[in-house]
Amino acid sequence: MKSRTTAWLFWSLLVLAAVGLVVTFRQSPSAFLSNLLIGLMILGVLFFLFRRLSPGVSGGGSSKEQRAYRKAVRSSKKRRQTTSPLVRGSHVTSTKAKRSTTKKRKPPSHLTVIEGNKNKKKDRASL
Repeated sequence: MKSRTTAWLFWSLLVLAAVGLVVTFRQSPSAFLSNLLIGLMILGVLFFLFRRLSPGVSGGGSSKEQRAYRKAVRSSKKRRQTTSPLVRGSHVTSTKAKRSTTKKRKPPSHLTVIEGNKNKKKDRASL
């Protein structure tokens, strides 16, 4: 119910604004242009302030989530880096050597398997 009222109010204000713009344009086009430019400038300033001051919006602020994301991206890029094409002596390591030194992950210990009777037929009443 509330969304219907809000939508109705929004559209009625939009229609009234359009009628006002048409009437202003017909009476004096120069006043219409000046009002339009002033309105666009005010909207531009408000948009700039909103983008600059609001946290959580991309490009503005630096929330904990955004910092964690950036840190993860940096570490991911660092892991994915390849060796440079210039070969300098014995400093080049092969991918096989890197794989053998990495440890395998252990399965999480907090997950347990509960054995049950999956094949057992359930007694159900037929209706």
